[in-house]
Amino acid sequence: MRPRISRRISSALIAGIAILVVLGPITTLVVEAFADRWFGTAILPQELGLRGVRRAFADPAVPAAARNSALVALATVAVALGLGWPAARAIAADGRRSLQLVLVAPLLVPPLAIGEGLAPWFLRLGIADTLPAIAVAHLVTVLPYVALALVPVLAQRAGKTLVARLGDARRRVGPRALDLDVAEVALEQPLLE
Repeated sequence: MRPRISRRISSALIAGIAILVVLGPITTLVVEAFADRWFGTAILPQELGLRGVRRAFADPAVPAAARNSALVALATVAVALGLGWPAARAIAADGRRSLQLVLVAPLLVPPLAIGEGLAPWFLRLGIADTLPAIAVAHLVTVLPYVALALVPVLAQRAGKTLVARLGDARRRVGPRALDLDVAEVALEQPLLE
């Protein structure tokens, strides 16, 4: 009984820390946005209001920056799904480790090195200060996560499809004849590793 309780406590503690790490900075920014008076030593602002929000949205550059951010995000997601889906299908179908290594490689390199490597190419192509260049730079780090997140989903779907096909074949051929084929396929090429 004790290990179960300690497991629950440790899981709750890890979940709490993860939530704090993710929501902490965002919460701080939201509180700062609505703080009219906040001295450096105080834990909470002395006075809340909309002055900071009004000031931020009064800047004419904010709508253009928000639009550009949304365009870059949408383009990055669209291209990442367009490239990540087929890559994930290939990995899920037959476990292509070489493709998986190529996809994960950008995650092994520090982002600064990736930026330093892309910058000269963007300058040579004349796209250094453009939204497509920013989307490509984001794509380098987003694509591996998208593809690797889709692999288990597609592998599970492929497994369900195979089980359904085997069930259908078992009804047509008969259970004894199919058991040998299933065992042979399972020994030759496992679906999920």
